[in-house]
Amino acid sequence: MSVFDEKFDHFRRKARRELSHIRKLNRTCTVLATVFLPFFISTVFSYRAEIISVSEPLYWSLLMFLCLFQSIFVVFILGDVVGNSSAFMDVHDLREVHDEICDDNDIIMDQIEIIFTMYLCLRVSVSMVHEYIVDNFIDASGLNARIEEMMSPIVHNCNEIFEFDGGEFWSFAVYLHDKNDNYLKSVWRNCAKNHPSKGMGRDWPVGSGNVGITFQKQKKTITKNSSAGDGAALTEVSDQLSRDYDSDVYVSYASYPIMSNDAEAAPLGVLIAASDFEGRFDENNCHVLEAASAMLGMLVQLGGQNCFDGLDDLVQSA
Repeated sequence: MSVFDEKFDHFRRKARRELSHIRKLNRTCTVLATVFLPFFISTVFSYRAEIISVSEPLYWSLLMFLCLFQSIFVVFILGDVVGNSSAFMDVHDLREVHDEICDDNDIIMDQIEIIFTMYLCLRVSVSMVHEYIVDNFIDASGLNARIEEMMSPIVHNCNEIFEFDGGEFWSFAVYLHDKNDNYLKSVWRNCAKNHPSKGMGRDWPVGSGNVGITFQKQKKTITKNSSAGDGAALTEVSDQLSRDYDSDVYVSYASYPIMSNDAEAAPLGVLIAASDFEGRFDENNCHVLEAASAMLGMLVQLGGQNCFDGLDDLVQSA
């Protein structure tokens, strides 16, 4: 039994004892207010003449005294003292308050964990940018390694951040826009071991699929269900690009355009997270992706066109 449970049981027993005393007092007051005081008042009233002959102030004082007590007892009974005895009765709400505090604590701890992951991601990203400036080298393979390093805090903590279940088909990918053919090409990808799609994933034309539409609209897209409403429109692709398992594996998305420091320029690419669980992504758990997309923009902008050098050497698969 926890310390809280011991304290709770102690105060609950105390509350029950006090409640028993209050109920006994309430019953006593009821008897006084309904039997004895009315009897004494009627007696005083019936001997009115005799008492006044002795002392009229005594008669009125005695009558007012009895009526005052009668009123006090009636108020005590009708005022529901038992129900309003907050000093002792509120202990029964202690369990609910405790549970609410525990729930709030869990939410706060989840937020702290996400913030810490963002801190790790940003710290690694700054280190990589510094490494690029010092060593001045980057190509598709080097970019892939740096993105892997930058995204590792998110990937390693994805079960805690996004609450992925065991066996869930989750995936993260980074696409860069190749101006030569107007396609978004995968330069990094990490997914669950049981995911049916292996390797780097498909290349997407601008305006096609969740990746292409996010790039075209230049704003984030969080899709809770790809088979309903606006989500269905985002996943409509040609037969050439579609796969048999798409509808089962890619149910919810979170896509963020990778922007440069030029507000007028088109995005550099897209960072996307996907899952086969409906409603997996929301505004709260996607802050880390938004931070990661900003750091990716810095890294890719430094690399420039070199990011596509040796892209064919990376494993390509749908």
